[in-house]
Amino acid sequence: MKTTRQLWFALLPWLLFLIACDSGPPEDITDPGQLIFLGYKDKYTSCARCHGKEGRGGWNKPSIRNSIAKHGRAKVRQFIIEGKGTGDDTMPALQGYLTPEEIEQVLDYITYWGEKDSLQAEIDSTQTERLGK
Repeated sequence: MKTTRQLWFALLPWLLFLIACDSGPPEDITDPGQLIFLGYKDKYTSCARCHGKEGRGGWNKPSIRNSIAKHGRAKVRQFIIEGKGTGDDTMPALQGYLTPEEIEQVLDYITYWGEKDSLQAEIDSTQTERLGK
């Protein structure tokens, strides 16, 4: 009996940890593309796992913030569906893991970043011109 109680108290913190790690998304995130990107659909389809929460890259994976502008929406869609690269530079194919609608939601979400970054670059350029630099 004492051994069972000790085992229970030893496992309790781990159980609480596992429950806390599998909590739902934050209430302020409602964009379906962002939820999928961040891995709240499931861990396998988490784009953020390799590309970072803000798409700036990580784990030796590229930034995808301007990928739509660089490659076009159709090519990025193809990367998501079929995967890309070989060896350490592999992006897994997500066909069968994401529905066509979910892929479009992710594309919409990462398109927003490119637009936001382009707008910021335009603002920065305008401010530089005003300052005469």
